Amino acid sequence: MFVIDNYPLYMVESAREHGVAQSKLYDSYDLVNNRTVRTTLRSLLDTSLYKTVHSAILPDKMFPVAWMLLIEELQLTSIQRFADIKLKIAAYKPSQESGQNIKVFCTKVKELCKELDKAGQYELATTLRIVENLLEADGGLLYTLPLIETQRKVCAAIVKMDFEDNKQAIKAYLIQEKLTYAKVLKDAARE
Repeated sequence: MFVIDNYPLYMVESAREHGVAQSKLYDSYDLVNNRTVRTTLRSLLDTSLYKTVHSAILPDKMFPVAWMLLIEELQLTSIQRFADIKLKIAAYKPSQESGQNIKVFCTKVKELCKELDKAGQYELATTLRIVENLLEADGGLLYTLPLIETQRKVCAAIVKMDFEDNKQAIKAYLIQEKLTYAKVLKDAARE
């Protein structure tokens, strides 16, 4: 069996180089198609995204280069967006809700966590931040003790799962130990 395990990334510059050589072979139909697909791409972009990528896309006459620049921008935007969501969760405290309403706090945090989870960006360290923030709430001893135990279990899970690459195994472990963000938030909200 032949395995390819060492290959360079196909970067924007590679697309530009190959595009120049390829464009020399274009006939009038290819040129019209290239122009049409670039125009269509620009027309489909949201105004703010178009402003961001317009200057990068405009100089390149080749659609593959424009496409790669767009994908590159979307990836950078997504990564920053997920980092911002994690920071928002870490900074969000129950005291920011009127009357330290834990149910409202948990509902809002759960929505943010779902977004991270759907994108495969949720980390167990985020659960630890949530528990630490919940511990800052004034909920009394009966409220605090279970959270302290959850905090201990999350810390142990972080150590245990630190070198685990299998996301399914991690998910199964968190479900078994009742450490999913949904379970932690449900218990904290006393639903």
